This record gives sequence, structure tokens and C-alpha cells, in this order.
Amino acid sequence: MESEAAGSKGAPEQRVVPGARRRSRRALLAAVAAAVVLVGGAVFIWPTGIKVELWNCSSVPLRDVVVGFPGASRKIASIRSGGARSVRIRPRGEVHAVNVAFRTPGEQRYEYAVELYLEPNYLGRVLVFVQGPDFQVVAAARIRLLPIAPSDCLTTRVSPVPAEP
Repeated sequence: MESEAAGSKGAPEQRVVPGARRRSRRALLAAVAAAVVLVGGAVFIWPTGIKVELWNCSSVPLRDVVVGFPGASRKIASIRSGGARSVRIRPRGEVHAVNVAFRTPGEQRYEYAVELYLEPNYLGRVLVFVQGPDFQVVAAARIRLLPIAPSDCLTTRVSPVPAEP
């Protein structure tokens, strides 16, 4: 009996709580599941595609505005003078230019090709400015492959699209 008492004095008594391991495993699994849901949700909530912003810096409203690219087009009814509208495009393949077309109040039609390179998973923004009495277009783009990847702002080449006969 003395040996039991002497042995128990030096070492602290360890008590095993029933189910403690099971609870810690459940907590770990719950934390992992929550992390997966948050990351997955962020991927679905993050805006995809390319946002094309059209700014009308001319003195008249633009009508029948269309942003086109291979495989699809987006129509904007009109943009008032000094106003801006935007559309989001999601290319399904390689894109080398985004076309912007519009009509002036005098029914004259203008169409420009904004030259840039896009692929289906690219993200970013293209700014298109229609300016002056001759309705010239200038554009700049900020494109990136992933939400966390760095991006460069680049001025793109804009060229008039020849009128169809």
C-alpha cells in the first residue's frame, strides 16, 4: 500500500474524458469543411469575364450601341452625352479584338475594333472612350489571368472597321 501511495504522489493523475478524441476530430473536420465552403463560395462570387465600360465624351447621345466579340454581342440601348454604360463579356475562345458599334442622332453608323488579346478565364476591364465631334475612340485595358495575379494597364490600338457595302 505504501508503494501505491508513493507512486501516485510524484505523477499527476491523468483522466481520460470519454469521446474527447472524437470531438476534436469533428471540430477539425468542421473547420476544414467551413474553409472549403468559404473558398468555393469566393470563387463563385468573384466576378468573371471582362467588364467593358463605354464612356460617351461626345456632345450627343449614342444609340444602338453594341459590344461584339467572336461568338456573342451585347447591346446597350443608348448612352447619353457625358454618360457611361458597361457590359460584361465572357469569351469562349481566343479573342483578338472587341468591336464597338453605335449610331449618332443623324443615323450615321460608326464601328471600331479595339485590339486586345483575351481568353476564356481572363479577368479585367476595358475602358472605351468615344470623344469629339468626329466620334473617335480611344481605349485602355487592364487584363489579368487570375484574381490575385498582377495586371498591367495597357493602351490598346483602336481602328475603324470598314463600312459594309
